Amino acid sequence: MHKYIFLLVLSLFMISCGSSEQNEDDLSTLSWDQITQKADGQTVNWMMWQGSPHVNNYINNYVIPEVKKRYNINLEISNGQGNQIVSTLLTEQDAGKNTSDIDLAWINGETFYQLRQIDALYGPFTDRLPNAKYVDFGNPIISYDFQKPVNGYEAPWAVTQWAMIYNADKVDNPPRNMDELEAYVKANPGTFTIPNEFIGMTFLKNLMLEMAGPHRSRPNGPGTSARFRTSRAHGLTASGRHRVTLR
Repeated sequence: MHKYIFLLVLSLFMISCGSSEQNEDDLSTLSWDQITQKADGQTVNWMMWQGSPHVNNYINNYVIPEVKKRYNINLEISNGQGNQIVSTLLTEQDAGKNTSDIDLAWINGETFYQLRQIDALYGPFTDRLPNAKYVDFGNPIISYDFQKPVNGYEAPWAVTQWAMIYNADKVDNPPRNMDELEAYVKANPGTFTIPNEFIGMTFLKNLMLEMAGPHRSRPNGPGTSARFRTSRAHGLTASGRHRVTLR
């Protein structure tokens, strides 16, 4: 269903520097060569989601040895995401720590928003990265995360695509756009469900963007009863914990 391909930007965040030696100079005043020189022989703790065998294989068998080869940096991976990262940094702040044991974190937009609220991210730093010249930071997909301006406090980590997969043995002619999906769901009540987590929420956002029509690039602003009624008029209703019904 190519119509439902969804663009998702994952991000890599610099939380703080865990080494006191790294903090002797203000990194924002150093060139990239100076930063890499100071990083020589250092250990970097990267907290990240480890739920994908493919990602884990890429990190463990390419990124870690390549970082060691190019920069003599010992990259250590620790498992963690979302609330666990926020909780860890809040605990460190409450303990009066000025630096974190987490050097880097790969997190989503919701966690980015929460960490910016408690001022737990280092930055701005993206202008120090050589590859920043290849990133269109003016693109709203990159310049905003969870409706909050990035302002140099995160760097894109990857771009992935969200697509629906169907069982060809059971569905001869799958819906390929919003109208066809609505017709399919009406013709097959109770058979279309989504999970109540990241994948499901991504699908809901895709529906909202589609319903926004000509204004799909700016689905901003506070939620209101009028907006909710408009969504219902377009046929989107959340029904239960794991189900979405298109009326």
